[in-house]
Formats: sequence, structure tokens, C-alpha cells
Amino acid sequence: MNKLTPLKPVPSLIAVLITCIIWFAVPVPDGVDPNAWHLLALFVGTIAAIIGKAMPIGAVSMVAIALVALTGVTNPGSAKAALADALSGFSNELIWLIGVSIMVSLSLNKTGLGARIGYYFISLFGKKTLGTERSP
Repeated sequence: MNKLTPLKPVPSLIAVLITCIIWFAVPVPDGVDPNAWHLLALFVGTIAAIIGKAMPIGAVSMVAIALVALTGVTNPGSAKAALADALSGFSNELIWLIGVSIMVSLSLNKTGLGARIGYYFISLFGKKTLGTERSP
């Protein structure tokens, strides 16, 4: 089993500081909604955490989604609507297709079933190299 990657304090602190500086210290530009500016602060902090490898990318993403939902920057009127906005990307079928295909390919590779299927097709069509090339 793989060893869990611990939280790295220095990159985490840098990401939090960048987020707080943009959120509190940098004034909101004219014509920009304050919630949009706060969302930008969370986004830049998330990118800083990913670049600094503060945590594994999945953990950074989950923390970012939770912060978007908790701060309510996408929908300040309702906590329920903010949570729905934060999780709305998971309702897209394409995201699930990509995720499931990655899991299937990893399991085929880890179990060796992919190689077995390949060997089976070579045994069917592989009498000559031309047979594997032109098989349907």
C-alpha cells in the first residue's frame, strides 16, 4: 500500500497567505463584483497549493470545493445554493466518463487483464504480423 503524502506546512502556508492577501489586502477593482474577486482569491490559492504540492491534488481540490461552498462566493444568498454551485461540475456526464475510464484502465493494468486480452487477440490473429495488423 502506498504511503500517504503528508501535509507540507510551508507550501500550505504560502497558499493560505496568497489567498488572504488577495481576499483582504488587495482592493476590489472597479467593475468587479466582490464575490468574483473572492472567488479569484480562492482560485489563485488553490493553484498555489497545487504548484507547491502542499497536499495531493485530490485533497487540494476537495478543500477548494469546500471553501467555495463554505464562503458562499458563488451564491451569497443561500448556503444550500452555494453548495449546489460548488458541486455542479460533478453533474456533467463527461467528467464521470473520464473518471470511470481512468479507473477501468488502471484496474486492467494492475490486474494484468489488459495483457491477457492482448495475448488472446494475438493468439487469434497473430500467426503472422500482417494478421494482427489487418484484423478487424
